[in-house]
Amino acid sequence: MMHTFVRKFLPLALGMGLLAPTFAFAQSDMPMHATEELQMTCSQLRKLTTEEKAEIVEKIGHNMDANALRPIFRCMFPGKVKRVAVVTDNDLKMNPKDREFLYYIPQTGQFFVTCKSMNTIAYVMNGEAAGSNRREWKAYFQSNRNMFAEAAQMAKDMMQEMMEMMQ
Repeated sequence: MMHTFVRKFLPLALGMGLLAPTFAFAQSDMPMHATEELQMTCSQLRKLTTEEKAEIVEKIGHNMDANALRPIFRCMFPGKVKRVAVVTDNDLKMNPKDREFLYYIPQTGQFFVTCKSMNTIAYVMNGEAAGSNRREWKAYFQSNRNMFAEAAQMAKDMMQEMMEMMQ
């Protein structure tokens, strides 16, 4: 009885349904995503406008919803998300031990860096003037590296705050 109460109430009390997957007792009846649109079917996600999809990507980056990469790659932008580079600098990654990637979505003009440990987006950067090919996207990333580092630090700070709330 107490186990069920804790399992259902704690994530809601914290207002952090996205943290539920970190609990060993997380189950399928718990909210797993703060981004409500991730509850939509793949078919529903495909039918959204480009603007709606861009907003969802932003929300996922802000909320760091666990297991959100699959809907992005397979449903919202099948075959359209482009890998730009492997992220090797620790100040651009959530966890220095993880191998992370920088992706670009030409349709929305958004860059994002993955968070492998949660299978999600660590942070999102808008780059509408980034060009039309991988070489130009890498050049944009390199010339705006400081902005990416600032976004990464903000994501790390937010994650740290969430972890402190859990203690």
